[in-house]
Amino acid sequence: MKTISFYNRKGGTGKSSLCFMAARYLARAGKRVLAVDLDPQRTITNNFSRLCGGEFDAMRKRNAFTVLMDRDAAYEARANVSENLDLLPGSYDLSEIQSNLPVFAVRDALEHVLDEYDFCLLDNSPNWTALIQSALFASGLVVIPALPAIEDLEQAEWTLIRTTKVSQAKRLIVLNQHNGDRAGERFREMMVHYQPAFGSHLLDAWIPASALVRRYTATGEELNHTARGKVEFAERFDAFMLEGFESPSIPEAF
Repeated sequence: MKTISFYNRKGGTGKSSLCFMAARYLARAGKRVLAVDLDPQRTITNNFSRLCGGEFDAMRKRNAFTVLMDRDAAYEARANVSENLDLLPGSYDLSEIQSNLPVFAVRDALEHVLDEYDFCLLDNSPNWTALIQSALFASGLVVIPALPAIEDLEQAEWTLIRTTKVSQAKRLIVLNQHNGDRAGERFREMMVHYQPAFGSHLLDAWIPASALVRRYTATGEELNHTARGKVEFAERFDAFMLEGFESPSIPEAF
């Protein structure tokens, strides 16, 4: 079983979108997946709620917060989303424990259910708190999404360095909303500086800029149509999953 955190201290890098899409991708590949929403913004919970008709509303009594507070067990609070895919919903109340949590809390809260899954994906907020450090401590892999902009690359470098203080997890940086070979000279100049710092942590695979992400996360719309943009996006995401997660190559997962 692999526990994977999606994290970058900077907001707006696509952590939640990638976590949501990766969870659905792996489930369709036949892997048993538990998605855990540790972000008080509840983005992936809201995404799955829209997909499932509003089942995971904000007032759900059992969620990641109640599990971490030892009020409920993870197996009681999780909910089935689709075949092979369960969700431990987030809560706005998670903001109350952002700064006061033992580093082993997330690991201990999930340990009794993890044997039931192949992958556990943790969506984290864009901060540096006790809750995030506990999630990183529980993880064997940290995926660090970064946009191809100077401030995002700076924060990715900070995240790469800082996460080593609380976790021995493998760390991978993925460029999100990237244009690949069409990227401008300014981006290439930035990478001359950051490439040595990122080293082997930077994936060759990247996620293209696409309006399809919002449509897919907001509505669950399928991407396996013949439109060129959908085919290109699905192929790029497939390459990301294959390189980063060692998942079977299945572009039809979308």
